[in-house]
Amino acid sequence: MFKRNKQLSIITALSLAIYILLLLFGSFKTEYPLTDLTKTDIYQYLGTESEKLKLPPFSPEDDISIDAKANNSIGRYVEKNQFNKDQLALLQQEVPLYSIEINVDKQVYQINPVTGQLTMASGIQMPVSGQNGIDNLVKSYFGEEYVSQTKEVSDNEIFEDWDQKYVFTAPTSLNDITKVIEIYTINDTIVKFQHFGEANEFPLTEESIWAMITETFSALLLGVLLLIVTVQLIKRLRKKQIETFFWPFLWSALVGFSSFFLASVREGSITGLGVLGSAVMAYLTFATLLIRWKKSTESKDTNILKWKNSIFQGFLFMIIGFSLTELFLFVAGIFGAWKSPVLNSDLLINVNPWILPIVPLFIGLSAAIWESCFPQIHDPIF
Repeated sequence: MFKRNKQLSIITALSLAIYILLLLFGSFKTEYPLTDLTKTDIYQYLGTESEKLKLPPFSPEDDISIDAKANNSIGRYVEKNQFNKDQLALLQQEVPLYSIEINVDKQVYQINPVTGQLTMASGIQMPVSGQNGIDNLVKSYFGEEYVSQTKEVSDNEIFEDWDQKYVFTAPTSLNDITKVIEIYTINDTIVKFQHFGEANEFPLTEESIWAMITETFSALLLGVLLLIVTVQLIKRLRKKQIETFFWPFLWSALVGFSSFFLASVREGSITGLGVLGSAVMAYLTFATLLIRWKKSTESKDTNILKWKNSIFQGFLFMIIGFSLTELFLFVAGIFGAWKSPVLNSDLLINVNPWILPIVPLFIGLSAAIWESCFPQIHDPIF
């Protein structure tokens, strides 16, 4: 045990050293101005702008989640040109560096944190009278400087939820950056619009095919794991090989609650996906422990010492994982990958300050439970 802790501590120290070196000598990373918006501010902006455009009303009691989304075209541009804070502040007055995304039932909105103006709305129904109606909307809401560029007709109605797309552009003070408005309609009804800046050298990209492949692979892997664990649990139940229910239930309940707490803190609300993910984590823990748990014959003091050691190891694994993640992002950046500077800005909006110390506690406890329960159990699943 002590030898393992020593080796793990050495690996943790090396991981921290690598992380510090990345901070000191890593590639240039642009730091965006952090938002000081609260949920109340966001709701007020959304309510005001929705009323202007006669969009569906919302209530703070609705199932709402809040996130921050950075513009990857502008982000890659300012990172390449190493914009300083003053340059970013000026650019932010012309185009949104990032938007605050609000998911409300079937609608999705994005708000410019500087102006409070809507930069995107989807899942909406806004009747308009053809091209003239769209022109008037653009000029009255976004500005007179926008000029109509193209009008496209959808050629793939299966994968696209619009039949016509209107594009408007306007210049900025930087020749390399253009302001763009895209409006999508179905039968003279606007179903989506978005306003963004785009750098000529870095076209705005949607979610990559690799991200979709990764998410699909993760879902399939989770499904296979659920199937294997469930089949093995049924076999053990039929053979009456389950030795205890209390401790597996206790630890799986803690894992499920920790997962649910972290998801609700991150998203700012209780969502269906958050509940489902927490339930899956709790079930996997409970079922696996039922299959493999063996009643201990060791003393209470010995078991407590093991748990202290397991919790300590869990926190070390958390530090190692964090450092490896930063190293991976650094290496990926060498090959052109881009990391959003506002990846965790939603925490500033959703999390109360008193909760912040609790978040790493739940992460560490969850890691400790998974790390400690499974190695101590003797019989393999298969």
